Amino acid sequence: MNDRNALIELISSLRRSDGTWSWIDTASRPDLMDRLGEAIAAKIGGGTASEAPQAIVCWHDPDEVVLAHTVARVLSLPVSRFERDLGLLSLDPPLDSGIERVVVLGTSWSVTRPLGSVVALLNNQGIRIVSAVSLLGGEGRPAELAPETPFVVLGQP
Repeated sequence: MNDRNALIELISSLRRSDGTWSWIDTASRPDLMDRLGEAIAAKIGGGTASEAPQAIVCWHDPDEVVLAHTVARVLSLPVSRFERDLGLLSLDPPLDSGIERVVVLGTSWSVTRPLGSVVALLNNQGIRIVSAVSLLGGEGRPAELAPETPFVVLGQP
């Protein structure tokens, strides 16, 4: 089995559904989350020093935070979380001043966790997104994401 198939199988093991909605259950299998974090870190952590991510950003939602923490732990990177309050999007904690490159990571992108808003905020702060990664399909590639930036859905063949 190749790495891609192994990753898809791992994500499928964590996938839950109520028949209408699918999600990743990050709390039920910490052992699988550790393996998933290592697999994602191997995919996004490489590259030259000028291309490697310096932080992981995600939405402030329990499953998103667990996923980001698991990957960031392997890469020894900080995590910042996006949150919307009264229509305003903020990043907590703010990224350190020396951080120029991030990976935006999510279990999926949706109306409640839109990637386009995240990309716009990071672009306005002069932060370059080196890749936008999700485990499940959801909303497609947003127009705000630079055409050269990888947009990857890991749980799909």
